[in-house]
Amino acid sequence: MKISLNSQFKNAHSTTGAFLKSLILVTAIACTLCLAACNDNIDAEQTDDVTGIWFGQATTVEGDQENVVLAIAPGGTAVLFAEESLNMFVSNGVVSSNEFTSEDTMYYPRDGMTRYGSVQASADDGKLDGVAHLSGSVIEFSATKLVAQDTISLRDIAGNYSRTSTDEFSTYTLSVAIDDDGMISGSNSVGCLYSGNVEPVAGINALFNVSIKVESCYEDLDYHGLLAFGVFPFNYNGAINEREGIVIVSEDESRAYPMRLFSPQN
Repeated sequence: MKISLNSQFKNAHSTTGAFLKSLILVTAIACTLCLAACNDNIDAEQTDDVTGIWFGQATTVEGDQENVVLAIAPGGTAVLFAEESLNMFVSNGVVSSNEFTSEDTMYYPRDGMTRYGSVQASADDGKLDGVAHLSGSVIEFSATKLVAQDTISLRDIAGNYSRTSTDEFSTYTLSVAIDDDGMISGSNSVGCLYSGNVEPVAGINALFNVSIKVESCYEDLDYHGLLAFGVFPFNYNGAINEREGIVIVSEDESRAYPMRLFSPQN
């Protein structure tokens, strides 16, 4: 029995329609799975990114342990600051995915000689672990990433900042102000004058490049480093700090003099 052309057309149309529906369904499922995988990859990259601002603990050259802030910029600068001892380092290295490596690290203790060496650090699931080998001594550190809920601009960090330290001989105060354009001005208790500027680090919220000139002092100095902004739970005036503030870690171009500052915002 012959089948009419009209019936053949209807059958072919029905078969083609069913095939297209199946193809669309399979494609939609594949796209959904692909998007989910992409999102997982994005989350993993963000979680494992070694750049940013970190808060945790580090050992000292003497073997003690203290709270520290670490900051790593995409350009390859990394800094560490310890509030209790005022020990710090500035490291120039390479950022590669979830790792930071450097063979050019200067460690500045509050007291004693500077030390030179290397740093290796890696990030995994929001945690940073690393080690610094410094002139025969070893410092280990572990920290958790600090993430600001809002985008931090120059206006947000504008304010007055100061630090006072006392030893058996004298009291020393450093005071600086940052305006809405990121310009820095300030002085210390021995008459040195500070000027400079702050610029956001591209792609890293709440982290800034900082440049500061010191004049009218025993020697003119030119500091460069990083400024981190956030709530750093250091001990401040006998209590745990709960206010937003800054940590500045920088070194003079000669690499002979450091400048460090932790202060809540006023």
